[in-house]
Amino acid sequence: VGDTMRAVTLALKELKARFRRVFFTPGNHDLWIRKDTGDTKVYPDSICKLAAMVNVCQDLGVDMGPAQVAKGVFVVPLYSWYNYLWDEADPNPGGLRYDSFCRWPMDDLDVWQYMLKLNHGRVQYPYKKDPDAVVLSLSHFLPRAELPYPWGVAEMAKAVGCKELDLQVQRIGSDVHVFGHTHKNTDTLCGNRYDALPGGKGVAMGKQKNETRYVQSALEGGGGLYKIFGQGVLHGQAVDNEGKPRDEAANLASV
Repeated sequence: VGDTMRAVTLALKELKARFRRVFFTPGNHDLWIRKDTGDTKVYPDSICKLAAMVNVCQDLGVDMGPAQVAKGVFVVPLYSWYNYLWDEADPNPGGLRYDSFCRWPMDDLDVWQYMLKLNHGRVQYPYKKDPDAVVLSLSHFLPRAELPYPWGVAEMAKAVGCKELDLQVQRIGSDVHVFGHTHKNTDTLCGNRYDALPGGKGVAMGKQKNETRYVQSALEGGGGLYKIFGQGVLHGQAVDNEGKPRDEAANLASV
């Protein structure tokens, strides 16, 4: 949304003025603390900035936590960060440091674990107690290795996703998971569900079918507004600012 707290606040104010309910989960740019901005004088590290962001959202009426938005319809934001193990071609730490404007009170390689621990309480709730309930989850980073990202950028695969995040997506029974970061319009199913390896040593492809849809609509990529649920039905439809269907050609292509 923005690389300073001021930018994040202004953007969320604009969104809240246009939509009855706004859900937000921070990404990498939101947690930057650049030396040429006022944030550096206020936040000693990116965790402090994240905590302050929760307060800002509460003041604005923006949701950063899970909520039931209609009977049997849940929206569940999930914190996330990338894990180099997402890079299946070279599952080792890289030589580049992405998001160097972030400041962490822990090793950069451990941030993803911290973020997933923040989700612990929200993934324990039985959203699917009623099997007809609809669960819509969201994260900034990619939870599946099959999802598209820009090619040709050095070590990019080490800084886009976290497969362990998908264990949480499956735990809550998400029907549709919305993600961001890579600016690639997507509406697709992926392979089988992941299984956690013993001792917390990553994940492996399991045998159980994965029925979650994974969606990204990148505004600057021409994706625009994209309806994933309405009138009790799961959709995949590009819409205009009034919520009316756009030209069929604007709908996202599956990968």
